[in-house]
This record gives sequence, C-alpha cells and structure tokens, in this order.
Amino acid sequence: MEKLNTENGTVKRKTRDQGPAGGKGREEDDFLWFRPLIFRWFAGVAVFVGFGMTVYGLFLKGSYVPFAAGVGAVSLALLILGRYIPYQAAAFLLLLVLTVLVAMTSAAIHSALNASFLCIILIVGSIMTTPVLTTLLFAAHMGFVIVAASMGYFSFAQNKDPLTGLYYADTVTVLLPLMIVSYVVSMVVSRVLIGTIQKQVEQYRLLRKAQERMLMQEKMASLRILTGGIA
Repeated sequence: MEKLNTENGTVKRKTRDQGPAGGKGREEDDFLWFRPLIFRWFAGVAVFVGFGMTVYGLFLKGSYVPFAAGVGAVSLALLILGRYIPYQAAAFLLLLVLTVLVAMTSAAIHSALNASFLCIILIVGSIMTTPVLTTLLFAAHMGFVIVAASMGYFSFAQNKDPLTGLYYADTVTVLLPLMIVSYVVSMVVSRVLIGTIQKQVEQYRLLRKAQERMLMQEKMASLRILTGGIA
C-alpha cells in the first residue's frame, strides 16, 4: 500500500509487487494502470449488450440469440475471472473467445460483413493487451478469413443476386483491407498512447528527483550552518 499526500488529505493507492524488490512490478502496474480499467469497461459493456440482445431476440425470435447469449456469458465469466488471474490473461482470453464466436457466426450465415466486428476486437485489444498479443490476434483473424474463403463460406469475388441486383455480403474484398487498416491503426494507437504516458511518467520522475536533490541540498546547508555555529 502506497500513500500519496494531497491538500485534502491522504489518498491510498494499491500497488502490486513483483519480484524480490518489487520495484519493476510496481512501476509497470502504475504505468499501465488504464489497461485493467478498460478491460473491465469493455467486458461490462459486452455483458450488458450480450444479455440485452438475448432478451430482445427472444421476444422477436431472432436467430442471433445463441451468439448474443454466448457473448454475454463469456464476458461475465471472464469479468469475474479477471479478479483472480492477471488482467492481461483475462483480456486476451476474452478477445480470443469473442473472435471465435464472431468467426463461427459469420461462417454460419456466410456474412463477411458480420466478420467486420473482428476489426473492433482488434483495436480494443491493442489498448488492453501488448503489441505482441495484438499481432497474434490479427494473425488469427486473417487466418480465419482466408480459410473461410477457401472453404466457400466467403467469396473473393463480389457476386450479385441476379433477381434483385444487390451484392451478396459474403465477399472479403472489403473485409481484408479493412482488417489490415485496423491492425495498422491499432499499432499506432498502442504506440502513441503508451509513448505519451511513458513520457509523462519520465518527466514526473525527473521532477521528483530534482525536488529530492533540492531538499537534500537544503538539509546539508542547514547542517553546515548548525555545525558552524556549534564550532
């Protein structure tokens, strides 16, 4: 437990020690304080939307009820599990399971448009997890789309309904570039966000060290005056 003195009193902030000294773990926890918060927000919204769409779909007898119920149940389970395991593991599991649910639903209804939700998962994942895990998630997304298109669930061509003249939603000609752009955006967001916070943390540490040096110099000057007066 670390205490921070403010003008209105004392604010307590919890820090987790990792390693023998605990210094590096504490700095990393303070530095990445926003990730567990975003994980809880994202999981909470997924629970609300998933169960809300489940109830709404039951009244309208919609075909998306199993998907919505799965999203709500998985999000709730990992939201609770996140209290007992590292948040990065819980966040990656949540993103991975949501990826599987979106992939299965998209393949079942032959809808590449529905698979575009993978882009949202990727961008959110870049904020909640590390760039390495985001890259693995992107590789899984691309692998699914390519395999699904090869197996006939999606199409590389932009086919048109001969009766209505409307294009089918099973083409990946737009989905693949959109996923690549989403990956680039997720990497940029992750690096800019973390870089900005890291710069602010470094400036704060330099300011704190300067204040400590000034305080030490004042103490040494007072000590010299005291010893000079006694002599």
